[in-house]
Amino acid sequence: MIIALCIGMMKKRLFKCVMLMGHRGAGRGGERVFYLRADSSYDAMLKVKGYSGVKKGRRFLSASSLLSLELVA
Repeated sequence: MIIALCIGMMKKRLFKCVMLMGHRGAGRGGERVFYLRADSSYDAMLKVKGYSGVKKGRRFLSASSLLSLELVA
């Protein structure tokens, strides 16, 4: 069972996502780097869009809060 979980994690890749952050006051925002494992870049984008603090609204549908997405490993 543990071996199957390890093999499943090996198939996933590590991505570096830079996202626009909110909740810092009116007109103020910033960016934050998230590292996460996902099967593809599309799955990584979908996961990181749902994190707390990431800009939502119309940006959530079009993923315009995603500034950059890189494959690390």
